[in-house]
This record gives sequence, C-alpha cells and structure tokens, in this order.
Amino acid sequence: MAGKSRSDSGVGQSNRFRFVLFEGELSEGNMGALAQAITAALRPTPPAPPRIANHALPPLGVGSSGIDPAASGVVEGDEGAIVSNGEDLENAPQPRVKASSGPRSYPKVKVITDVDLESDMSFPDFAASKKPKSTRDRYLIAAAWYKLHRKVESITMHHIYTCFLHPKVRWSTSAADFDQPLRELVKTDRLGRVGKGQYAINHIGIADVEQLGTE
Repeated sequence: MAGKSRSDSGVGQSNRFRFVLFEGELSEGNMGALAQAITAALRPTPPAPPRIANHALPPLGVGSSGIDPAASGVVEGDEGAIVSNGEDLENAPQPRVKASSGPRSYPKVKVITDVDLESDMSFPDFAASKKPKSTRDRYLIAAAWYKLHRKVESITMHHIYTCFLHPKVRWSTSAADFDQPLRELVKTDRLGRVGKGQYAINHIGIADVEQLGTE
C-alpha cells in the first residue's frame, strides 16, 4: 500500500511511504530464519565511512632502510626520529661502527753490524760499476753483491738497508715499507722466498744485474 499526504493548506512537504504486507505458510524450522531476515531488513544501515583523498603514497620501504614502518611497528616522530611502537630499544641490536683506520705501521729496519762492506769487492765499488734505473735495480744490485762477493745466500731488508746507508752510496732509505721491493721481486721471479722476511736472488736476478753494467 502506498500513500501520499499533504497539508490541508497545500503548503508543506509531501511524504511518500510504502507498506508491504505478505502472508505465507512456513514450517516451524524456517520461522527462525524468517525472523532473522526481517530483523536484518529493518536494522538501520550504518553510515558509510568518510572517503579519504587518494594521495600518492610512497612505495613500501620508506626511506633508505627498505622497511615499512607501519608493518614493523616503528613510526617516524615529529622531528624525523625513528621511535619504537612499544618495543624495548635498549635491548635492540646496535649498528656496528667501523673503527677508524690510522696509518699502517711497518717493521722497522736496522743496520747489520757484522757485514764487511769495505774489503774487495767492496759494495761501493760494485754499486759504482752499475747503472740502476729504479729502486728495484738497486735492491737487485745489493742482493747480487751479497751472493757473489760475500757468499750470503739469504738476505733480509736489513741487509739491503745497511748497503744503502753506506756514505759512498747513500741510496734512498725513506720508504715506509722497506720490504715491499723485495716482495715485488719475488713476484717477478728475480728473488725466491726462503723464509719469513728472507730472500735469495736467483740466476735471473743475477743476469739482470750483469746487464746493468753494460748499458
């Protein structure tokens, strides 16, 4: 049944309504379902939630950490600081801080006191007969002199340092890592390593030194 009402004066708002009446036969088992359906139909519809403007959201993993703050329980405060959402930060693992690296230290060189640099063939005379072009050549000259004229098979950086300090030679001894040229000569197969910090010149290294005297 539908009807329409209007005030006698013809002024006012009309109201429209509909009342539907139906009848039927239902078993007792279906009465409960019918009552629930009628109750649901008469229940007032809740208001729809307010719509939120569709702003562009940042991709998952805000910032450079790659972690979604909402999913991890960590939120960003007013000042941009990351604060915990109810978690204990004192027991959280702290980031590892890389220790500051200072200048690398190298073994100190020293003078060998039991080396005879003066008798024939003296090291200054042997060095004067060669024409070294590099620090590598000077190391080879000293190593060859020990082997050829002092029968010293195994040398160290201290042997080289002692020769370089001779007043008649005075080759540079300012290298921070004085052992480095010896290690490089091992890599080029001019020296062989016979122990920790100990080297022996081979026949290839001797041949290089002989060529330095003919150029």
